[in-house]
Amino acid sequence: MSTSYIKAHQAIERGMARTAILAGGFGQRLDTIADPDRNKWAIAKPACPVGNLRMIEFNMRALRRANLTDFHLMLCHLPHTIRQVVGDGKIYGSNVTIHESREVITDPLDTASVVGKLVHHNDWARNPNDVIIVPSADIIHNIDIAAALDTHLYNREKHGAVATIVVNRVPWGSVERFGTVRLEGMPERTNFNSEPEFEDAVGAWLTDNAAASAKIQEFKEKMARSAALSNLNNSSLYIFNASLFNVLIPMFTKDKKGLPLIPESHQSGGPSPFSDWGSHIFKWLTEKAQSDNYPVFAYIMPQSGYWRDAGLGEELRQANMDVLDGVIDSGLKEAEGSLWFRTGNESWHGKNVFIHPNAHVRNSLIGDNVSISEN
Repeated sequence: MSTSYIKAHQAIERGMARTAILAGGFGQRLDTIADPDRNKWAIAKPACPVGNLRMIEFNMRALRRANLTDFHLMLCHLPHTIRQVVGDGKIYGSNVTIHESREVITDPLDTASVVGKLVHHNDWARNPNDVIIVPSADIIHNIDIAAALDTHLYNREKHGAVATIVVNRVPWGSVERFGTVRLEGMPERTNFNSEPEFEDAVGAWLTDNAAASAKIQEFKEKMARSAALSNLNNSSLYIFNASLFNVLIPMFTKDKKGLPLIPESHQSGGPSPFSDWGSHIFKWLTEKAQSDNYPVFAYIMPQSGYWRDAGLGEELRQANMDVLDGVIDSGLKEAEGSLWFRTGNESWHGKNVFIHPNAHVRNSLIGDNVSISEN
């Protein structure tokens, strides 16, 4: 890479990088865990435990590893349960602001307009060099955010990139759950006679271009395996030039005639928001009419990286097991001897815990003040 562009650490040190953490999801794929109508102890999806942490904390720790300190948490569903986890947020730094939606949400896919309103309210879009990092709080990951930001800044300088989507490889059998992308130079499905041939060709291309950061030619949200563009998944972590919102903000809501409205004009129960990053924004940005003026690039996660969509019940369970197996670091080891203690049998426990010698405990994490009886 050339050395003439602003580096990630420089952008962060100069206060040019801001964050908007999306933590307002309804958690519908978690069944009763996040449903207050069926569960009086329901909690918001980002507040769900994953080992000794909560979902939202994995994102905040990843941002802190990149030395980011300016956090904006966007809450909506069961916000008090997230506040119980992060408090006022000051444990993660002095520049933590919690935004709580007061509107009656008519569209559960309101993932983009909430960021647009934040940008509009703070007048961030007037700063041409600033960037906004937008992670979703229901993913468990160890994404190197500084590396992704560095890649975005390079592509902005050299190729005019307005946005970067962090992407990662997922098994072909699960692509229908995710948005997929086709990158510049990547094989196209129409050039192959069979699905296995196409998938093999994509795999070979990724092997040869593992460190590539290519322009996104096409973006599709949640298509069947037979129509997926690749097995490169939208990881739900985005980096935008703040100035892009000068273009996007008027598009976030539309009235019945299709005319754009500014965010403050949108009334509860009114027009449907033009709001979801995957279904609306990235689809629009990567269409031919816009792609030359608004190039969107991909940062491909290293294959050794960790990413899991813990907004799905089985994936949440597996993320917990991954913590216990040491696949993803949640700070258990660094807190060993002070907050967490090994019990053997791949298990950990907190303080003031009694486990009877004849109790059967394996692959478990046990909180404070717990007694486990015989058998």
